[in-house]
Amino acid sequence: RQIHTALLLGGGMYTIPMHIHKYHPEVEMDVIEIDESTLQIAKDFFYYKDCDQIHIHFDDAMHYIQHAKKQYDFIFCDVYDGIYIPEAFLNLSTIQIIHTLLHKDGIYAINIPGPLQYTKQSELYSFVKKVKSIFSHVYLKAAISPNQKTKFINYVLYASDAPLTLNNLIEDQG
Repeated sequence: RQIHTALLLGGGMYTIPMHIHKYHPEVEMDVIEIDESTLQIAKDFFYYKDCDQIHIHFDDAMHYIQHAKKQYDFIFCDVYDGIYIPEAFLNLSTIQIIHTLLHKDGIYAINIPGPLQYTKQSELYSFVKKVKSIFSHVYLKAAISPNQKTKFINYVLYASDAPLTLNNLIEDQG
């Protein structure tokens, strides 16, 4: 599957757009970041360099997706309010909006914290169920190797209406 366009919700230190650009320089990206100061920090300390394919919009990510007019092949959500994802991004209505912003067979990915033990009682499980109610294929992968000394780790959830061929993913069967 070819990815030509990407929407990145949350610029952070712009490491994700830089990585995409390094390996796929043809991909046009819209990066939505609420905090303008992060761009200068990224330039000063994370070697971010402006390029024609990365379009930075200083806006609230929720506002942006609610008013977006274009579709994307890939949407990556990495928004945080402190150490938590804003509740609005975990709602069914937001997942539906994101689904409509994807081209057919597009991929949605979200960086999400969760418990070390993925169980049916976890909030993460509840979120996965919501995503599964909209997308045909939903996969969850630990973003880091689990460390037994921590109670929470980051996961990346991948969702698409087309099958995904990614290694070492957990397909939620619940």
